[in-house]
Amino acid sequence: MNENVGEVAAAVKAGADVNDFVGPGEERPLTMAIESFQRPAERHAALHVLLAAGADPTLLDDDKEFLGPLFSAMLAQDAAAMQILLAAGADPGLEHRGVGETLYEVTEFDYLLETWMMTLPEEPTEADQISEEAWLAFLTRIAARHGKPAPACMSVLWRAGAHRSPRK
Repeated sequence: MNENVGEVAAAVKAGADVNDFVGPGEERPLTMAIESFQRPAERHAALHVLLAAGADPTLLDDDKEFLGPLFSAMLAQDAAAMQILLAAGADPGLEHRGVGETLYEVTEFDYLLETWMMTLPEEPTEADQISEEAWLAFLTRIAARHGKPAPACMSVLWRAGAHRSPRK
């Protein structure tokens, strides 16, 4: 799959199975669309084409982890793609099989690593840590103060019903 939404639409029209594994990495078409399309507008258009053709956003790319379209959208830091997938039925509460971490927790780790190199420029207060909403507001506030991206993917997942693992 390359960056041509027309080719995706043509493949769908020709009868391509929008839920089957494809490509050298044996990924499903929704995941491939997220990883193949670098420009968000084309990525989102490809997602809409696949979803309209019956692609199932709940299908994962493997049986051991939670790799799939929602995870790939998070890695691409594409909150809009995550919203598209969640609106189509993707599960915001995915848990890493065998490890017990949720997709939300992995998204938080990715945000803290990619944005802050795991070192926040300010210490959160007790009030900033009292709830997940307060934590997200704190991260958004410091991002604005320091010219960094807000935790958009975390916020999208949390609003959609994501959770932390019970052990945390």
